[in-house]
Amino acid sequence: MFFCRCLHYFSTNEKLDAHCVDCREMNNCAIRLPSENDKWLSFKNYSRKERVPFIIYADLECTLEETERDLNMSSSMYQHHRVYSIAYYVHCSYDDSLSMYRFRRDKDCIAWFVEELRRIAHDVKTILSANVRMADFTPDEREKFNNATHSHVCEKPFAPDDTRVRDHCHLPGRYRGLTHSNCNSNYKDSHCIPVVFHNLSSYDAHFIIKEIAAAYEGSIDVLPITKEKYISFSKNVKSTVDKDHKNCMKLRFIDSYKFLTTSLEKLASFLDKDKLKILHSKFSTLHSTGFHVGRDVEAYARQFRTTYQH
Repeated sequence: MFFCRCLHYFSTNEKLDAHCVDCREMNNCAIRLPSENDKWLSFKNYSRKERVPFIIYADLECTLEETERDLNMSSSMYQHHRVYSIAYYVHCSYDDSLSMYRFRRDKDCIAWFVEELRRIAHDVKTILSANVRMADFTPDEREKFNNATHSHVCEKPFAPDDTRVRDHCHLPGRYRGLTHSNCNSNYKDSHCIPVVFHNLSSYDAHFIIKEIAAAYEGSIDVLPITKEKYISFSKNVKSTVDKDHKNCMKLRFIDSYKFLTTSLEKLASFLDKDKLKILHSKFSTLHSTGFHVGRDVEAYARQFRTTYQH
């Protein structure tokens, strides 16, 4: 095989030469080899080490509605998936009082959910914009500060001429550790809110992406597999942009099935009942009568779908 710099390959050198004539004009790229002084790759996005302050877990349920069949066609659509219920849980990593669970059951639940995401984006933007001062040292924190020899961000040792600064989380104001000045300036809170669906790529995305693309201003960034199937997509909430047109809040939809490739029923069966705090607090009737984590909750959902259809 004969490879071009654009990563296309050909079976003969003559075909490669013919391709390169146009490739040089169309693809403005160049191969840059590492130098002797710059030949090692290392992790530098230190801000990715910090937990995102807010994350949303969501799920939706659909009914199958019969449609009129076209007798003149050999094959036609005879059922339509219609969303009737959606729920989400917002988890705050530093203050559990800001976590919440909400749901909606009606034909307009997707529009409601998209508006809820816009409201959450604005609320999180307000929280991130408030610069909380660092709290006073505790005795334990002061001892760690005095004995620190490495940056807690890049984990590299301090040189004699390095500028050392105290790093703290700007949300609760807690001290995180001693670090270099450059590390501290790049160690910023994320303005991205992950929205996690299980099996987003193959199912849930089809009901959400059209609504969220048109509901309010902001571009959509798509990481596609095909035209109808996406690994992930993000919505930039334009109304949250700063005065300097930076730090726009972003809703990033990701698929948990890409990391945990089994059903929610099986995943829930691995948890002890006392770990299901949200389920116990929101569905107390199921908890009081006793239930099987996966089997009975799914039966409850099927019963509700049947009631809704009738």
